[in-house]
Amino acid sequence: MSISNEIQKLQTNLTNSYEACNDKGATMPASQNFDNLADCIDSIPTGSTLKRTFVLEEETGHVDTNNITATTVKLYNYTRVSRVVDNNGIISDFNSSKYISLPSLSLGSDYEINFTFTPADFDADRPIISGYSGTTGYGDVFISTTGLISLWDNSTSSNGVTQMSVNSKYSFKLVRNGSTLDMYLKSGSPSEDINDYTLEFTGATDIFSSKTIRVGMWGTNQYFTGTVDMNESYIKGIWRGVSKSTIVDNYSMTGHVDYNSGVLSNFYDNSANSYAYAFSTIPDLENNPWEFECEFTTGSVINTDQEIIGISTRGTSPFYIISSNLRLYLSSNGTSWDIVSGQIYLALATNTTYRLKAEWTGTEYKVSRYENGEWNVLTTVTSSTPIHFDNNLWLGVNMRSGSPAAMFRGSINTNYCILRSNGNIIWQGITQSN
Repeated sequence: MSISNEIQKLQTNLTNSYEACNDKGATMPASQNFDNLADCIDSIPTGSTLKRTFVLEEETGHVDTNNITATTVKLYNYTRVSRVVDNNGIISDFNSSKYISLPSLSLGSDYEINFTFTPADFDADRPIISGYSGTTGYGDVFISTTGLISLWDNSTSSNGVTQMSVNSKYSFKLVRNGSTLDMYLKSGSPSEDINDYTLEFTGATDIFSSKTIRVGMWGTNQYFTGTVDMNESYIKGIWRGVSKSTIVDNYSMTGHVDYNSGVLSNFYDNSANSYAYAFSTIPDLENNPWEFECEFTTGSVINTDQEIIGISTRGTSPFYIISSNLRLYLSSNGTSWDIVSGQIYLALATNTTYRLKAEWTGTEYKVSRYENGEWNVLTTVTSSTPIHFDNNLWLGVNMRSGSPAAMFRGSINTNYCILRSNGNIIWQGITQSN
């Protein structure tokens, strides 16, 4: 075999590898060469059917060298089927087996569907979106061979009046109000003002309620040849193709704590100086009923003293490990464990994830475990005496002596850490806003 053939074979294999990575939601490098392939493979998300769960867009608010305080992310809220091309939410290269599928949505009798697209030709009917139940199609919104926005309901077509042009951007708005279904069209990006649109037709048959919406295909041989911009496509009040969210980590870290999407680990690094603590001071519990939820995963060592989370410096340790058991410590004065001292309530296993909740109702303390969709009480201590609280939270460390001790050997998922007082959230490990 010639050298040129071998080179061509390597190039083909490289191209196929990048296409497979793209299918699995990898972050694609600008230069798709052998040097960047390993990083591309490493970027493939796990456990997600979405194109990718999020893409880092910007970083702000660094508090220390260990942690990003605020991160803006893009959320891609759709599934890419086969090797459709996705360029930051602008979809192209459709065919009957390459398309976008929306998540399962609940469209009632009233809805407003908005999609933005650019047609490439009118050589055949070009489907933009279609309604499916399983493998059964119920119709589609398409561009006709005469360049009109249209709707097919498996029986008849409703056709628009505006003549579109190829390589021009348009947005349609399909509005259902009870038994009435109206189609609107405008050039350019979508608008909330219906007066910016032209009414194309009215009275069409609904094909989307209780259906899964596919983008860019219909049937076995009809597909869209232009681009669909998922950044500007949405179903009002229900779904948006691409959204942005700001994620804030409400704690700081000291030492060598490892951070991975809100999961903290490596508290125990032999220097006894790695831990996390809540930002600023937490509002006073003011003797109100409270509850604290957390999720953590034990490490391979659980037979040593370990503090998972301490509520205040000398007030409450609801998740303290001694000799492979979780124990409950409660203090009303910050100097002695006068409410309860070391009550065992759960035998732990190594490398196991637990989701627990400690709470005070005003008359009793309880610790519960979340399993099989419900909270199951593990222990109860009857007491109307409130805990001593010094407005601090310590993660992965015991600070009762004034210096770090009893470092946790596992990991804490701060996405599930929440402190409530009188039913209101007063601290949360991770907050997210759109």
